[in-house]
Amino acid sequence: MCPKRDGLSLRKFLSLPEFSLRPIIAQSPHLKALEEAFARGVGHKTPIKKTVSGWEGSLGALVLGLWMEQKPRPVLWVLRDQEAAAYAYNDLQQCLGHEQVLYYPGSYRKPYQIEDTANANVLLRTEVLKKLKTTRHPFVVTYTAALLEQVVGAQEMSDQTLKLSVGDKVSLDFINETLFEYHFQRVDFVAEPGTFSVRGGIIDVFSYAHDDPYRIEFFGDEVESIRTFDLQTQWSKNQVTSMEIMGDIDDKNLDIPRVSFLKHWPQDTLVVTENQDLISRDLTHLYQQAEQVYQGHLGRGIDQLPPHSLLVDGNQLLKDWENWDQIDVVGQTSDRIPDLAWTTQPQPAFHKKFDLLVADLHQKQIEGLHTVIACATEQQAKRMRDIWAQIDPEATFTAEVITLSQGFISPEFNLVVYTDHQIFERYHKFKLKS
Repeated sequence: MCPKRDGLSLRKFLSLPEFSLRPIIAQSPHLKALEEAFARGVGHKTPIKKTVSGWEGSLGALVLGLWMEQKPRPVLWVLRDQEAAAYAYNDLQQCLGHEQVLYYPGSYRKPYQIEDTANANVLLRTEVLKKLKTTRHPFVVTYTAALLEQVVGAQEMSDQTLKLSVGDKVSLDFINETLFEYHFQRVDFVAEPGTFSVRGGIIDVFSYAHDDPYRIEFFGDEVESIRTFDLQTQWSKNQVTSMEIMGDIDDKNLDIPRVSFLKHWPQDTLVVTENQDLISRDLTHLYQQAEQVYQGHLGRGIDQLPPHSLLVDGNQLLKDWENWDQIDVVGQTSDRIPDLAWTTQPQPAFHKKFDLLVADLHQKQIEGLHTVIACATEQQAKRMRDIWAQIDPEATFTAEVITLSQGFISPEFNLVVYTDHQIFERYHKFKLKS
């Protein structure tokens, strides 16, 4: 009973110190069937391709997160639009943690508007490309417009990177010239990526490869110390022994060889898509839009590279992952017959009518389903408990502090997860790295 708190809390219910659906999902034959579908025999190299339906609400992210936590491998999850990808990214963080999952956005605020590039997105894209070189099992969430953009190849990225370590012998003049070569701007005080400042034997530089700027101190021509610092306070944060200064490898005005983003991925990658037929259609449409924008800019004095130099044709993108394992998630109304069909349902709309919610909670209790109401804060969870203490003390549920984008009803797991923001019809904003 939630108001009396004699029901199990969600963490105790799941027998884990932190929120995870592991004990519940692990008992599901559906997850076991998914694992078995992608189990390989000795010498089996043919890509495995499966269609799945019924991943409603946040369940798909939780299932993928749990599966990759148990059997890690490189995963690229492609959704159709930026908002869906951002919400899936936040949901995955509930399973894998904030450092284990990456978000890969498009660099433009509008399709193929090179002069309207989002600098924060350039940072995120560079971070992903860097992690793909150093992480064994990357998990990246993205969307079609982001995949459309080509990126520099591995060699070109290396050519745009300067590595420095404490004790290195290197002149200030060399670093200064290299930063200009990488198209960095020299300023009095760094405030954004792509800027640097020089004061005596100290260089402050904000690389596109890091969230924080770095302060490099020299003793003559020797690197004496390297540390990150806070932009607002200018106070030091972390002392490090080495760093990488990376230029804007996403600069679309640079006429350098580019390749599909997929060329940076290993062959054992699992690509998860949200209806490949629609993704293919979206990619074709976006490429056609880019061609129209480019034609409209001709003769206006706007110097841009043509679409074929910067973008990947939709058909080519689908060919690039043809030899990868694939999961295509389709809607339950799709004409395609799924290989694995789940009976999950989305959270119903209660329109702030608590009598409907009370009746629903009692019905789920009769059906033997455990109901969890996910709340963004402890204050909201307390509010939910207090409301039910007054309305219906017999309504059984667990209110816990868990941030999910959408609720779901899953008979396979004997579980109902509702979000309080959907119950109260509040807008739930996704959160990305600033």
